[in-house]
Amino acid sequence: FCLERRHLKEEDWSKVIWSGECPFELDSSLNRQNDVIWAHTPAEVQSQEKSKFSRKLMVWGAMSATVLSELHVVPNQTSLNAEYYHGIILNEYLLPALNRTAEAGPPTQQKFHHTMSESIFFA
Repeated sequence: FCLERRHLKEEDWSKVIWSGECPFELDSSLNRQNDVIWAHTPAEVQSQEKSKFSRKLMVWGAMSATVLSELHVVPNQTSLNAEYYHGIILNEYLLPALNRTAEAGPPTQQKFHHTMSESIFFA
């Protein structure tokens, strides 16, 4: 992917929108290789209740050279299908972000200045 696009100029990259979704596990179990509990005896370690199925959270976001979207948390038990993507994510999150004109405020509420996006994406 990258090698095919290495010739693209800043103007070309300014037309690209990167978006994606990522699931997060909220009740993940301990990783015995990486998670360490320090105690003098095993009796000092408190047991943890674990549900059979871990709770999950799906988060969507987007960025380009000129804009950063707000993160969208997909409601539980909601399929991220074309209808949901078009009706909610594109219409309520991505398109409003692309149409921003504010020059001040948090990054998720303003349009980036040319020099700001240059320092982030082309440094």
